[in-house]
Amino acid sequence: MMSQSSPMSPQVNLQVVFSAECTPLFDWHSVAIFYSFDYCNFSAVANLTRLLACSEEEQKKYPKASMDIGPTFVHRNLRDDPLVDEKGYPSYNKPYSVMSWLETRPPRESGEDEFVLMTDADMVFRSPVDPLELGAARGVVVSAEYTYLVGTKTGFAERFIDKEIVHKLAQVGGFHIFH
Repeated sequence: MMSQSSPMSPQVNLQVVFSAECTPLFDWHSVAIFYSFDYCNFSAVANLTRLLACSEEEQKKYPKASMDIGPTFVHRNLRDDPLVDEKGYPSYNKPYSVMSWLETRPPRESGEDEFVLMTDADMVFRSPVDPLELGAARGVVVSAEYTYLVGTKTGFAERFIDKEIVHKLAQVGGFHIFH
């Protein structure tokens, strides 16, 4: 659960996103996060968008009521997509969802800042989050340390990035605020 005690800086433009799939479990997570976002009045200072991984076949069966839970951006589901060489591995959906969503966003005015808070679907909000108060800035990402995560020392990361920068990786998760 993320909490921030002071009201958000009025000059901050913040988009909050979370990644989900079109399944009943993620629907319940979505209901909770949208409810908490409104209940704590975070919706007065930021926008919340669900980034929904849902194949065309899944969309045909997905209930309209589930689609209408809150503002939603739908993208292809990489869980079993031929784009990746692994079956049943949904972890690519989170970075792919953010990339796909960002590609549809209009360009910002020159010099106009916008922050994105990417959170996990199973989190809720108690109060608005101020990216500036947490230290987010151009080129500075704020995240939570998750030391139990694996992947930075197993060779997995080297499938995607150059070996020379692997030492710069950090075990983080839960949320990320970036510019």
